[in-house]
Amino acid sequence: MRTISLTQPWASLVIDGRKKVETRGWRTSYRGLLAIHATREIDVLACRGFRMSEDLPTRSILGAVMLVDVLQFGAIADSERRFGALEMSYGDFEPGRYGWVLKDPYKFAAPKRVHGSPGIWEWICGCGEGTLCEIHERYRPKP
Repeated sequence: MRTISLTQPWASLVIDGRKKVETRGWRTSYRGLLAIHATREIDVLACRGFRMSEDLPTRSILGAVMLVDVLQFGAIADSERRFGALEMSYGDFEPGRYGWVLKDPYKFAAPKRVHGSPGIWEWICGCGEGTLCEIHERYRPKP
């Protein structure tokens, strides 16, 4: 399963559905299911600024989201009108950067301990022959 690693608290903000746009300096043509991995790092100042606990899971897959679009940012005022001040506080919306639009977050009951990698990387999710892992079961198309 395609996966992206994020520093905490950003990984938790995405999985909790509070952060809906992941900002990046690069775009991707990929759209679809994307697992969210929390790196070993925690930005303590960001946790305090967002009034979040600093006791967050690290080095783990927290769940998944649907990556539905990638947009290139223009003027800051345009981004603020489109996404709002709160969303903009969660990322770097400078002109020329990209926003990965995320929807439908799913959080594991317990994080899955995994070492991450930079960029988009493949995580072996645990689907077996004839069985679906928790994430694929959740996002399976309805008949």
